[in-house]
Formats: sequence, structure tokens, C-alpha cells
Amino acid sequence: MPNPERKPQRLPDFSYTGPYAYFVTLCLQNRSALFGQVIPLHEGAGVRLKGPGQMASLWLSKLEEKYPGVTLVESVVMPDHVHLVLQGAGSETDLRRMMQWFKTQTTNAYIRKVWEGVFPPFEGHLWQRSYYEHIIRNEEDLRGTCEYVQNNPLRWILKHNR
Repeated sequence: MPNPERKPQRLPDFSYTGPYAYFVTLCLQNRSALFGQVIPLHEGAGVRLKGPGQMASLWLSKLEEKYPGVTLVESVVMPDHVHLVLQGAGSETDLRRMMQWFKTQTTNAYIRKVWEGVFPPFEGHLWQRSYYEHIIRNEEDLRGTCEYVQNNPLRWILKHNR
């Protein structure tokens, strides 16, 4: 059975560089829950990160170091995906490069821990091929998106009846 044709996910006439804010979701391959587990409501609701999730969180925090002028406004590492809101201040902000860098750094760090016997191996690739992105257009959109990211663990709990 042939693979279905991939639909372009990016706006064709938008460069994804410059002073914009973005909401991004990156998913682990096969939605494998390698990063942690969601804490049930009766235990306080949240995400308990395993070593791989802590590693991903660390590399998120390094985005601002690697890309001066970029602010990590909000983020959450979930068991099988990561949500983040980034805001760029100048022309050096290139979303595609930032996501490529983040995926590369986390994959390499993960593989090193697999070799050390610390992290469980993954099959094929750590991350799905692409990512979801939304260009944040105004302050109301930014507030709503940050609220979405903050409440993601609670929505997970309600969806999975925990």
C-alpha cells in the first residue's frame, strides 16, 4: 500500500522568520509516552517527567541561549509531545531552524543515554517528521494559546478519565 501524499503544513507565502510569535507542537514518533506520565487529579494534576522528559525540558530552556532575541513564553512537556510558545524579536528568528536544532539536540542526547543504558531505546526516529505550528496574530491569541499550553495536563487527565 503506497504512502499517502503529505499535505504541506506551512503557509506558502510566509517565511517563518522575523519578529513573530508561534505556537508549536512536536510529537514523539508513534506518540510513544517516553517523557513521563500525567499525575491524576487526586494527586494534584500535572506531569511527572521521567529522565527523557527532563532532558527535553532542559533543551527547551536552551533555545533562548542558542537564539538570542527569542523568548520561550510558555511550554509544557507531556508524556508523548511538547507544546511551546516562542516569540522572536528580529530577523534572526527562524522557526524551522529552531525546531530542527531542538529535535537534533534532544535526539542526540537521548541516544547517548540509550548507549549508557539510562533511557529505553526507541524505534526508528525519536520525533515525528514534522511539527504543528500556528502563527500567533495578536495579544488575545497569545493569551489563549498560553492558557491552552498551561492547561494541557488537565485536559489530558479529563480526556483519559484519570
